[in-house]
Amino acid sequence: MNISKQLSICAILLFGLSAPTSATSASATLELARKKDWVAEWSLYEEGSSCLGYTANEITGKMFGIQFIEGMGPFVMLRIPWASSLPKEASFLIHLEGRTYDFRGRAFGEAKPSGTMFLLPVEDLTRFSVLMQDIADGNRVIVSSLASNQSYSLAGSKVALDAFFECAKKIYTQD
Repeated sequence: MNISKQLSICAILLFGLSAPTSATSASATLELARKKDWVAEWSLYEEGSSCLGYTANEITGKMFGIQFIEGMGPFVMLRIPWASSLPKEASFLIHLEGRTYDFRGRAFGEAKPSGTMFLLPVEDLTRFSVLMQDIADGNRVIVSSLASNQSYSLAGSKVALDAFFECAKKIYTQD
């Protein structure tokens, strides 16, 4: 199935889901796909499961991607390098293929050397679909936030997003 059809199905399936209140560590993780800089995974938590499509650099603490959390819906996720003090909420601008997407996200957990995780809830599924298509077709994304710019490679994102959408469909149809 091509990514445009998957985006449409995902948008229909995800309509009306709420935002998360907490994030916990996965008890099990299964890698679904990996190509170049991107990975897709399924993770099991005490509260349910989640699908992820992302790129990460463990050395710098940077991560950018998408996540579907069972019973909660889709999120843009990012981890930014550690800072001694970060706000609990922040605005983010995602620059991609000539478009700019604005999101507001919430930090989960404490600031730590491996980076601080932010989840940015998806409120407009049509805009999210366009963002996902831009990620699949793009080369680089720049995220502006907290007085810094983070750049991420999109090499391999299409393969990871294909696996992500298959995973998200399975989780959603189990609910």
